[in-house]
Amino acid sequence: MITGLKSRSLVEYVYVTVSCNAKTPMNRRDLKKNMIISKLSGVSGDAQDLIKELAKMGKACLVIIDSAGLTTNMSDLESFIREHRNIKKSSLILLLMIIKYM
Repeated sequence: MITGLKSRSLVEYVYVTVSCNAKTPMNRRDLKKNMIISKLSGVSGDAQDLIKELAKMGKACLVIIDSAGLTTNMSDLESFIREHRNIKKSSLILLLMIIKYM
């Protein structure tokens, strides 16, 4: 799925949270590394890697595939997007991806 999405879109980075409660705030996810991530082809990292990458980007578009899988706390999602002001757009679709603006 990840490889297909990358090849058919402008997605440069794909971040996955493998095992976390959807109620967990974004900045507290994946504090303990999960080895499953390294076995997934085309994955750029987990939620903590996403946060680190966002800090380095000028502008970004956050694409979320399956928001219920990302979070059940919409105020936390809004807070996460506000904290990372370089996210210029966000849309709900099916998987967590980052598209870097040129």
